[in-house]
Amino acid sequence: MADSNTGKYLLALIIIVLLLGLAFTKPSRETHRAEIYAYLQRRAAKEGFMSWLGLAIGTDLGLIDAHLEYHDYVVFSVVTCKNEGVTFGILNTVFLVESE
Repeated sequence: MADSNTGKYLLALIIIVLLLGLAFTKPSRETHRAEIYAYLQRRAAKEGFMSWLGLAIGTDLGLIDAHLEYHDYVVFSVVTCKNEGVTFGILNTVFLVESE
C-alpha cells in the first residue's frame, strides 16, 4: 500500500517539475517578434527591393506590431494575426506556423 502511494507522489512530483520547466522556458513576446521579423527579412530578401521597402515602412510605422497578438498559455505561447496562428513557442524555441 505504501508503495502505490509513493509511486503516485513521485509521478505527481515529476509532472509538476515538467510543467514548471515548461513555464519557465516559454518564449517571450520579444522572442516571437524577433522570429517573425527574421522571417519577413528573409522573405523580403528573396522578393526584391519593393518588399524590403514595404517591410521597412511597416516596421517604422508599427503596422506589423499593431496586428500581432501575444497569447500566454502558461506552458507555451502563441502569436496570432487576425485570429490566424503565426508562431508557436515552447522550450525557448519559436516555430513559424506556415499558412497554405
